[in-house]
Amino acid sequence: MATRPRSHQLEDLSRKRFRDLLPDAWVIRELSHDYGVDCEVEVFSEEGQSTGLVFLAQLKATDSPASADRVRMTRDQLSYLKEQDAPAAIFRFSSTDSSWRWSWIFDPNVTRADSSGRTTTVKFLGEHIWRDSDPAKIKATLEAHRALRSPSPRDRIALVCAEGMPKRTQFKIDEALHSIADDIDCFVLEPSEDVVLKIEVGTEGEQLRIALDRIASGKIAFPDACDLKPTLLYGLIGVLRRARLHFQAGMAARLALSEGLTTALRPLAADASTSLITDPLAAAELAVANGLADEHDPYWVCIYHELITAPAPRERRRAGVERFNEAALDAARKTGISRTEAAVRYNMASSCLSAGDRHGGLRHLNAARRLRPAYMASGYFLADIGRALYGNARYRKAADFYRRAYDLEPGSGIKQYLADALMLGGLLAEAHTLYMQLHEEVDDAAISEVVLKATLCSAI
Repeated sequence: MATRPRSHQLEDLSRKRFRDLLPDAWVIRELSHDYGVDCEVEVFSEEGQSTGLVFLAQLKATDSPASADRVRMTRDQLSYLKEQDAPAAIFRFSSTDSSWRWSWIFDPNVTRADSSGRTTTVKFLGEHIWRDSDPAKIKATLEAHRALRSPSPRDRIALVCAEGMPKRTQFKIDEALHSIADDIDCFVLEPSEDVVLKIEVGTEGEQLRIALDRIASGKIAFPDACDLKPTLLYGLIGVLRRARLHFQAGMAARLALSEGLTTALRPLAADASTSLITDPLAAAELAVANGLADEHDPYWVCIYHELITAPAPRERRRAGVERFNEAALDAARKTGISRTEAAVRYNMASSCLSAGDRHGGLRHLNAARRLRPAYMASGYFLADIGRALYGNARYRKAADFYRRAYDLEPGSGIKQYLADALMLGGLLAEAHTLYMQLHEEVDDAAISEVVLKATLCSAI
C-alpha cells in the first residue's frame, strides 16, 4: 500500500489533535476542500445546549521548529476568510512539540502581516500560544462579535480596569472611567448578563491599552494625570468606531465637546470629530477645538471632506462647513501672509470639487486667485477653474480657462475637456477640429467617444 505524503500525514494529525484541543461539548464539522476552510466549530454549553455561536477554523501544520511561530498563506485565502459571515481563526500546529498557536483573522498580527507578492506571512507572538483558558475567551469573543453584527443605541458597554496593574495606576484609571460612565448612559462599570460588550483598559509597558475583546483595540502613550480622562475618552471613541458602535462613539464625542476636552493625538481627534458628522456643526466645533482647522494639520482635508459630504440637511451641513471655514481662514489670516490664506482657499476648492460642490469650489478658487495672482500662471489651477465653471454649466467661460491651461501645459486630457466645453458652448467648428486631433492621440478605449462627438459637431 502506498504511503501517504508527509504533508497529508501532518494534516491528518492536526485534525485529530484539534479535536483534543477543544471542549468535548463543542461540535467540529470538517468541511470539504472546495469550501476553502477546514472546519466549522459550533459552541455548546457543558450541559449540551446550543449557544448559536459558530466560528471557522483554518488548520496549518508544520514539522519544522523554525516555522512553528509563523505561517505563509496566499492573500486570496486570507481575503476569503475575512469575507465569511462567521468569524474565522487560523490555528498553527507544530508536530515537534504538539504545540498550538492561533489568531483570529481580525487580530493585528494578521491584519498587519507582511505581504510579498501574492503571499502573506502571519507571525504568532507569545500571546497567541494556546492556553487552557482560551476556549472561554473564544466564547466571549464570539458573543461580542454577535452583538456587534447589528449594534443598537440600546447596547450598553461595560468599562473595566484590567487586572495586574499597580494599585495607584488602577485607581487613577478607575476614577477616570467612573467620571466618563457617570455622564454617558450607554456606559456601565460592571459587566452583567445584559451587558455583553466590555471594553477593558489597562497598561502595556509605558502605554495605555484600550480593547474591546480582540475585535478592536488601541494603544496610547500613558498620559499625565491631568490628561488621563480626555485621553481615555478619545481612546474609547477610536475603539468604538473601529467596532462600528457609532452611536456610542457619538455619545462619547459629545461629552468631549460639552466639557471642552481635547487631545494632542491627531488620529483620535479626527475620529472623535467624524463620529459627530450627522451633526456637522458639532463636528466642526470639536474639530476646531482640537486644532484640526489649521491647514497644516494632516487631518485637515479629511475633516473638511467629511463636513461637505455630511449626511445631514443642507442648512445644517452648510453651518458646519462655514464654522470650519471661519476657523481655518482665521488661522491663515493670523499669519499675515496672503499666500497662506490662498493655499487654504485652494484646498477648500479642491475638497469641494471632489465632493461635487462645484459652486463652492468656484467661489474658493476665485478667492484664491485674488489672494495670489501667481496661481493664474499654473495650468493645474486654470484647469480647476475650468472644471468648476463646466460643472456650473458655464461652458464658454470654462473653455476660456481650459484653453489657457492647455497653452501652459499641453496634453490630450486638457484638450478633451476643452473640446467638450466648446461643443456644449456651441463653438462647434473649433470643437470638431480638436476632436479630429484627439482621434490621433487617444488610446483605443476612447476613440469611439471622440469619433461620436466629432460626428455630432459636424452634423449639427
